[in-house]
Amino acid sequence: MSQVKGKYRFRYEFTKSLELISNDWLSIQERKRRLPLVEMDEKRPLVVLLAWVGSKKIHAYKYADVYLEKGFDVLLVSTSIGQMVLPITGYLATSSNLADFLNEQQSYQPLVIHALSIGCVVWCYTEEKILKNVDKYHSMIDRLAGCIWDSPPNGRKAYILSHVAFKKDGILRVICEKLIQLSLLLTYFVCYKYLDQATHLIFNPGLKLPKLLLISKDDPISQYRMNMKAYENWKSKGFQVNLKLWEKSMHVSHFLFHRQEYLNQINLFLLSIGLPNSNKKQDVI
Repeated sequence: MSQVKGKYRFRYEFTKSLELISNDWLSIQERKRRLPLVEMDEKRPLVVLLAWVGSKKIHAYKYADVYLEKGFDVLLVSTSIGQMVLPITGYLATSSNLADFLNEQQSYQPLVIHALSIGCVVWCYTEEKILKNVDKYHSMIDRLAGCIWDSPPNGRKAYILSHVAFKKDGILRVICEKLIQLSLLLTYFVCYKYLDQATHLIFNPGLKLPKLLLISKDDPISQYRMNMKAYENWKSKGFQVNLKLWEKSMHVSHFLFHRQEYLNQINLFLLSIGLPNSNKKQDVI
């Protein structure tokens, strides 16, 4: 738990998986055996940015910059490959910490969720924890404004592929894929149990939040057919859902290959839920 130097005015690591970023100086109150508390005198909008597995911060920060320029603070949620293979001490623990952090930080409102790939899994388990104790988390539920899902993974094979999607060397990709598959098989009853449940949670989200779904037809990890089934399921249940579908792109690379369209979709979605959608550099065009 420490403040980190860098290009941002304020960065603070609560855990290895939770990092708060702001363009303003913030005061932190340290607490024993609990996550530190951010001390604020007024409400501040927060984006919870749940990155893809094994993401480098230099890449995740590009997404954070979009929201920082709009006046949001950003809570970056990271997931390592090890945390995927050992879910109980990995991404499930992160989900628990995230739920408690958001619940205690009452001044952070409204809250926007932006999850990429495995980040969607982490958020689904955060939702599950919230819904198991609504009395405790009800005030946080009221502060949630919307959810952006970029390339949600579908099925067991997708979870394996998502770990190696950014390995450029073909041989290295195959080796990594086999090693991860072996690790998952060795922890089968624990790991696959939670991954299978995650697929169900993605298809049937517990909180009825407005959604923006960002996908492509040629993504083998976030499969078009499965995504459209989820999309139709959400709409049938009365969810407000916006969809952006690209013919050609790459897994969690829509921002890289279709930057302007991506930014426009975010701006339009924020506008639809009544939140700031413009900044000094970029507006909807």
